[in-house]
Amino acid sequence: MRKIQKKHQIVQENPLMEITNANAMDSNPITHDSSIPSSNEASFSHGKNTATLIKHIPQSESQECWLRVNCNNAFLYPAAIIILLLAICLGIKMADRFTFSNGYNNKISTPLNPSNHQVMELINEMKKTFSFQKDETWISFLAALGSVIEEKPSQPAVLLFIGRNTPAAIRTMQHVATTLAININELFHKTNSVNTNFQGVTVQVDEITDLMQQDDAIKQELDEQIRSILSKSFSVVIGPLQKIPPKAAMLLHGFCDNFMAPFKKSVIILTATFDYEIPRNSKAIERKLHGLWDPTLGVDKSASIVSRVANNVVFIEPETDSIASYDIGGA
Repeated sequence: MRKIQKKHQIVQENPLMEITNANAMDSNPITHDSSIPSSNEASFSHGKNTATLIKHIPQSESQECWLRVNCNNAFLYPAAIIILLLAICLGIKMADRFTFSNGYNNKISTPLNPSNHQVMELINEMKKTFSFQKDETWISFLAALGSVIEEKPSQPAVLLFIGRNTPAAIRTMQHVATTLAININELFHKTNSVNTNFQGVTVQVDEITDLMQQDDAIKQELDEQIRSILSKSFSVVIGPLQKIPPKAAMLLHGFCDNFMAPFKKSVIILTATFDYEIPRNSKAIERKLHGLWDPTLGVDKSASIVSRVANNVVFIEPETDSIASYDIGGA
């Protein structure tokens, strides 16, 4: 009895022991679980139930994630297959449309709109007149017109006509160039409703060089004539190119520039003739032009001009005597 009283007295004198014991009881979550059969099995030192709980929790979460992924995949796979089938069908349709739109027998396909129909009619009429010209010639014309037929093209179209230095070849080249320029003006006059006079589309370089000796004066005269024509015309014929002094030829860089050209909706036709047969490829023409301009301008400046004037080379064949007798003086 004395021992019990003494023990009770110790507890009263030291209440912290009671609080500590209570906290220890609360800090052990397993002792509050009614499903645990005995205190020995629930102890932390043994650790069986703790390991069991840790083992089961990730397993249930992984099963839930696995089910969620499977559900998502069940929706994603059919959607992906449907998208793939739609893409294949669209590709087949576009391929059929492209194949259908491409003609045969050296015909060039163009988008079906009135302007392009007019371009095709223009080219077909010229083919009847100039039957000796190669198919590549008409392809180049279509490419040039197609690039400027839109309302606001990004740059002018530039054609470089090349021919032999013979009377028949020169007359044919002049006839083809001026016919194309006048037809372009008539076509664009209809589509743009511009009331202008298109008489005089040719810049006669040899006449200017015969009258003037200084390169600066020749350059200024060429600049004024080109601007005068393009201010009221959609096309200009400039030639012979080989007679333009190198320093004066620098002005072609600006008119034929890819970005800063002052007359973007225009077709600039340059003509050049040579005394000997030149291989029918643009690289040979580029080398010939470099030979004309490199000694004076240097390779870099010369290259900047060549890249702009020789990106669409057209080789002109001499036509019959009736065509060759054409006089360009009236144009």
